[in-house]
Amino acid sequence: VVVVVVVLVEMEGTVVLSGNLTKQGRQRKTWKRRWFVLERTGRLAYYTSSIIGNVPQRPGVKRGKEKGWLDSSTITNILAGGRCVCPFPLQVQHLAFGIVTPQRSLFVYADSVADLKAWLQAFRTLLPEVKVPTTMEIEASWRPPAPLPPIPSERKRITVFCNGGGGGGQVLPWPVDMHDLLTAAGAALHLDAQRLFTKDGGEITDFTLLRDDDQIYVSEGEDFVRPDPLGMDLMFKAMDSVAQVNLSGSMPTSPGAIPPYASVRKTPGSGLGDKGSSK
Repeated sequence: VVVVVVVLVEMEGTVVLSGNLTKQGRQRKTWKRRWFVLERTGRLAYYTSSIIGNVPQRPGVKRGKEKGWLDSSTITNILAGGRCVCPFPLQVQHLAFGIVTPQRSLFVYADSVADLKAWLQAFRTLLPEVKVPTTMEIEASWRPPAPLPPIPSERKRITVFCNGGGGGGQVLPWPVDMHDLLTAAGAALHLDAQRLFTKDGGEITDFTLLRDDDQIYVSEGEDFVRPDPLGMDLMFKAMDSVAQVNLSGSMPTSPGAIPPYASVRKTPGSGLGDKGSSK
């Protein structure tokens, strides 16, 4: 098998480089292998075969027919394949590049890394003012972009509440991991933090699921207790204490008792505390 490689010789002193490149068609977008010739005059032409000009005819090989050309002095950019708006075949992406002019763009790929290097160097020599990528830059252009850096921890925060509590949340800087979060939450809420819950009662076991500005509820091991945002439990306890004062006339000693300054004074004629009395 005879493989035609890039020719680095001058033909009649006019050719900078010639060799095979596979290009995408302008209309049908199919891939065709063409013989490209880059002349010192800046003319970049491509043919159906390498038998052109004064090259002798070879048996079984048709004389090349010119299929198109462009003036390399109009080239504004040589793009790495991954920067081109073109679906290059996967297996040749590391050999692909685009030749951009104001009028049109040629999307091509070389037969080998050696051929690619030769074409890129030829363009650098002929067009020193044009940025030409390296083979490493072409390969790197196909890699996915690096992930964005995380938001600095001082700009992220999380708010923790006692399990079942409706207020008294503590804002914490973004923790390093789950252990760090439990430690910080326990210190802020003055409890032995063991379990974490969302505001809807879902238990949090995976630290990576937390998001900036999340509100979480912390327990000492007990199950989730739905928050009491209006403080209804405290209000009911206070009402019970008032009722005990009214009925017994003495301060209750049970948990939740109201302090002395909140006791209810019996006022004659008010009816308060006179339940069952006769008039």
